[in-house]
Amino acid sequence: MIADVAQSIREVVRMALAMPLNSVGPEGQTFAGAGTETKHMATVEILDAPDLGQPAYTYANVDGTPTSQVTENVDVLKEITASVNFYRGGNPDAAGLAQWTLRAMDDASRIEQLLKLTSNSQLLSSLGLTFVKASKPRNLKALVGKNWKSRGQIDLTFYVVNRESDNIQSIGSGSVTTKIGSLSGTIEVTT
Repeated sequence: MIADVAQSIREVVRMALAMPLNSVGPEGQTFAGAGTETKHMATVEILDAPDLGQPAYTYANVDGTPTSQVTENVDVLKEITASVNFYRGGNPDAAGLAQWTLRAMDDASRIEQLLKLTSNSQLLSSLGLTFVKASKPRNLKALVGKNWKSRGQIDLTFYVVNRESDNIQSIGSGSVTTKIGSLSGTIEVTT
């Protein structure tokens, strides 16, 4: 479940910022856009995924008719916190050296507002996610070799309903016989 949610969040970040395909990957893992410091790229790491509230249980006949097979569903609301790191290299100057840029910090600063657009709300909804809040963006620029690299970070919080299901056996029908005895006789009722 967490891996699927992480993939969905990566897709939302990529689409919201109109980033190239394969430019948003998992934190700490190799992906198609990794290692290309001059490109526009990001990573996503799930930090926390606690349950909120109590689970909701539902039961339904497997094929919609009375049967001994019932599907049991347990739905739990989860609050997912994802850390998103943005990386942007500077555009080369006339000598071919990367110029300093704040583009990664700009991405971290813009993502919260972008996720509130109707088009992105529809994307989130289609993926089963609800955007809740964002932390303050952080400027994490770093000196790599002799060049400064632009890096911005933000934590995004989403709600998602996790459903676990199982087919279980149940009683399709049965009968109960009740016998009531008294001085005047016995009454037997079968239902």
